[in-house]
Amino acid sequence: KQFKREHRYRRWAYRAERKLTKLLAGKMFQDTKIVSIRCKKTLCRAITHHQHFSTLSEIPKKVVYNEPWPNNEIAILPRKRKNGFESIIYISRKGHTLY
Repeated sequence: KQFKREHRYRRWAYRAERKLTKLLAGKMFQDTKIVSIRCKKTLCRAITHHQHFSTLSEIPKKVVYNEPWPNNEIAILPRKRKNGFESIIYISRKGHTLY
């Protein structure tokens, strides 16, 4: 609900979307397909598809230790699909929480 209520802070959101796209499309997540990435004022939401469940466990380790999310909160909501896993990922902006 918080994500839907937030307004977009363009400057930060654009930068965060670019960094998250680059990170999730990188070598460490080769079986990841980005469905969408959207950031607002304090949160980012990424919807991704993965062939292997093990990829999901790597996302928190890699994402929250990179700018602009160092040591921030992350929540991953995975769903089994016919051809792998879909996940909805929420990441809080530095200095903010998911709730």
